[in-house]
Amino acid sequence: MSKFSQFNNRCVRFQELLLEAIDCFKIGQEHLGINAMLDILDDLENLVEHCEYCSDKNIHIESIVLILRNILKCIENQDVVGMTDALEFSLYPLTIEWIKEVVV
Repeated sequence: MSKFSQFNNRCVRFQELLLEAIDCFKIGQEHLGINAMLDILDDLENLVEHCEYCSDKNIHIESIVLILRNILKCIENQDVVGMTDALEFSLYPLTIEWIKEVVV
């Protein structure tokens, strides 16, 4: 499997995990949502490492980091609604845009 197809598979998995985490938090299955979050962070780390060579395509990384900081504050405050909103309305749309730019 080529590195490009591995990257594409990771992108798909990353986006699916984001949706899974959002759904789990919405229905009150926080333990499953947290497990998905751990996988999301692992995938995000791999995607960012893969994209380091395309510095002109990393315009969204700073925004992603800010959203992750917000999510961390929500976790610290046990604010599941705030975390879910940040995942659904901030991180997910931004990562869709970022991945489209990186894959093209």
